[in-house]
Amino acid sequence: MSADAIAPRGTRPRVRSRAGTLLATLLATALLMTGLAPAAHAATGSISGTITLPAGTEPAGGTVYLDRFDAATGRWTAEDYSASVSMPGSFTIPDVETGIDFRIYFSTYEDSLLPGYYAGPGKALVGDVMDAVSVRAGATGVDLRFETGVPLRGTIDIFDEFSDSRVEIMMQEFPKEGGGHLGRFYSVYHYVRSGDTWESPYVRPGAQYWLSVRTVGFQDIFRQGYYNALTDGLVGNKEWGTPVTSSDSPHLVVKRGNVAARLGAVQAPEVRGNPQVGSRLTASPGSWSLYGVRTSYQWLRDGAPIPGATASSYTAQPADLGSRLAVLVTGKRSGFMPATATSATTKPVAKGAAPRASKAPAVTGAARLGSTLNASTGTWSASGTAFTYQWLRDGKTITGATSSRYKATTADVGKRVSVHVTARIAGREDGIASSSATKVAKGKPKVTVKAKKKVKAGKRAKLVVRVKAAGLARPTGKVIVKYGKKSIKAKLVAKRKGKVVVRLPKLAKGKYKVTVTYKPNAKSKNFVTKSTSKALTLRVR
Repeated sequence: MSADAIAPRGTRPRVRSRAGTLLATLLATALLMTGLAPAAHAATGSISGTITLPAGTEPAGGTVYLDRFDAATGRWTAEDYSASVSMPGSFTIPDVETGIDFRIYFSTYEDSLLPGYYAGPGKALVGDVMDAVSVRAGATGVDLRFETGVPLRGTIDIFDEFSDSRVEIMMQEFPKEGGGHLGRFYSVYHYVRSGDTWESPYVRPGAQYWLSVRTVGFQDIFRQGYYNALTDGLVGNKEWGTPVTSSDSPHLVVKRGNVAARLGAVQAPEVRGNPQVGSRLTASPGSWSLYGVRTSYQWLRDGAPIPGATASSYTAQPADLGSRLAVLVTGKRSGFMPATATSATTKPVAKGAAPRASKAPAVTGAARLGSTLNASTGTWSASGTAFTYQWLRDGKTITGATSSRYKATTADVGKRVSVHVTARIAGREDGIASSSATKVAKGKPKVTVKAKKKVKAGKRAKLVVRVKAAGLARPTGKVIVKYGKKSIKAKLVAKRKGKVVVRLPKLAKGKYKVTVTYKPNAKSKNFVTKSTSKALTLRVR
């Protein structure tokens, strides 16, 4: 059924009037005539601004009030400042004490417009004083912007003896903790029977309200009470009522007397977030049947409590992998037994996201045959990471090369070598990052020559030549021994493992500079380069 009429109730009283101002003036005059001077007044100023209505709204009247912060109570309370205004238009509040913060409240008898507090330039009025902004005497250009409300609809059941009589359904806006006064009442009058619907056309979007029901007229057919979502009837105390918003559809049950209030969850808690190891899950407390319920949390793994997990958020651990999580919320309110509510379970906890390398691994060391290459791990997005390695040759796995160090072999010469680093954290996917590839060069053999440095004339000098090539155990080719301006060649065969003995011809007396050069043959030149020994001085006497 639609409303028969809508009327505001509980509007804030105007506590300052012209009569009051006149009385103050007469008292001051009397004091002067008796020779007593009145006390000095604080300096005053004014606050002024404009009133803006939504497009298509009919002009109406209203009252602007000021609230002052009361340090004794910790609340914003009504002050002795007000001004009646026409809307739209401008307003001025005179005689405002300077140097003090005030908050502006504006109400109107046009029910389609939502009253409230000034929240700052370009913002609509807000319902709670804690969301308001402060102003002081001297402020100008204060723009009070109204917005229109939205409907709240519900149903009603009423005892059989009550028929075709009117009831008043009242709504009062909740304050925030530490807020000032409650929002004003909205009243909706209905002729109702059991099963009827009702509607309050104008409430603040998202705001919470208490609902109460009473009879209209002088006869108390039933006891006035408040809506509690868990009771089969009305409760007798406002603070035992269940908060409702415009998105709810409350069902009112009216009996001759009130019933006992119940504490419980109206809407179950929810777990929000992605259930995977390392991800943070958060719990909404759900909604409860009473105002001011204190909630506490216990996270569950497959229905069992998780030790220490008692905050409103929880980071999934490796131990949760494959399990389903939920949260148990306990609600407490003075005078009531605690109540609990449990959320739905999550999907099985999946592995967490793989760690990422912010800096890629790198290969260091001389990239040539027989040299040892070293792999760095790089820099990763998570701590507590274990690493494994896999070396690659031209992008293909090198069997058995799984250490952080790798010695280049003949198979690598001319190829490009790189390393994959795998980062592992318990309960998470593996992270993999690769180094850039490095081309492996041929080895450079070390050629040494040993001989007696003094030889008698007519004797042949004996030279022991060694060719050592890291990564190539049996170099082959030839060695060229140069002594003075002459030279002699010798063959280096595989079975000698890089060693060859060379005898020089008989030499005349004198000093000879001896060097040995190794030249690899077709079999070895793919792996090593030509190389020459240091010079040796040979004396023939």
